[in-house]
Amino acid sequence: PDLSAGMLSYARGYSARAFAARAAASHRDGTLTRAIRVGVQERARLGISSPSWSALNAEELTAHQYVESLLEKTAHPDRPDTPADEPAIAALIRLSGGNEYAMLPMLVSRDLLQPDQRAAQREAQAL
Repeated sequence: PDLSAGMLSYARGYSARAFAARAAASHRDGTLTRAIRVGVQERARLGISSPSWSALNAEELTAHQYVESLLEKTAHPDRPDTPADEPAIAALIRLSGGNEYAMLPMLVSRDLLQPDQRAAQREAQAL
């Protein structure tokens, strides 16, 4: 009660579920793939390379930046856009251990499959 208004600030954080939900929705509708392609081309055109300390490649860095931009402009980023996104959200969280950076290699993969498709593919390979 005795703090001045100048000493107060706010910050908006987000959960691994929110990151996965925005990533799954943008992967499904194709905007993530487009954003990665355009972002990587733009970085190359401008001669921007990944920082030497970064473990992320250009595609992963661009994907991360794009998903973060979606988080900033989505009112409830942890909610799936459609119930069909729920299996992909759950799989991203489970396979990454809830780490958004561990989700990135899966997201830049051109053939990100829904979890039920992965299981069917594994069963077919086992036969």
